[in-house]
Amino acid sequence: MTVGEIDRSGEIWVYRPVKHKGTWRGHGKAVALGKPEQEIIAPRLKGKPPQAAVFSPKATIIEKKERDAARRKTKVQPSQVLRAESRAENPKSRVREHYDSGSYRQSIEYAIIRANKTLPPDQQIPHWTPYQLRHSGVTEITLENDGNCDVARAVAGQKSIAVTQGYNHADLKIAIEQAKKRSKKAEK
Repeated sequence: MTVGEIDRSGEIWVYRPVKHKGTWRGHGKAVALGKPEQEIIAPRLKGKPPQAAVFSPKATIIEKKERDAARRKTKVQPSQVLRAESRAENPKSRVREHYDSGSYRQSIEYAIIRANKTLPPDQQIPHWTPYQLRHSGVTEITLENDGNCDVARAVAGQKSIAVTQGYNHADLKIAIEQAKKRSKKAEK
């Protein structure tokens, strides 16, 4: 996601990625960003040019180094200063300016591992992936709309309702609710 791919002209912002998994088929993609999303994204847009990544692993590492330096209580060793100067002269960073699907998933995994080190065993965060989050989101939207997969399809940016139904668990829940209603009628 780059700064220039977000249209901020209206009340609801619209993110239109230039490249995504359906690009090769000629499909466009538009993601509506409401107030909750805008509150997360807005601080990361300030002072960045249109081609800059909104979320940057490289910027995150630089911010972390700055925080660590500010918290440091001991003097920086001369060897560390020399190493930092050497790296500045010959940058060979493997850290990219933007996330891809693999680095995004990996950063979530690392964050969960780090968080779990500080949490008691009964409050541990289970392992999950971005796909699982998307999957549960589509299911939740379908349930909120009484099994109407078309709303979930539109929010997920899917062209075919069949794709949305492929990972929709709302049908079973709706069937169970209908069975309960029939059971109550039969009892009367």
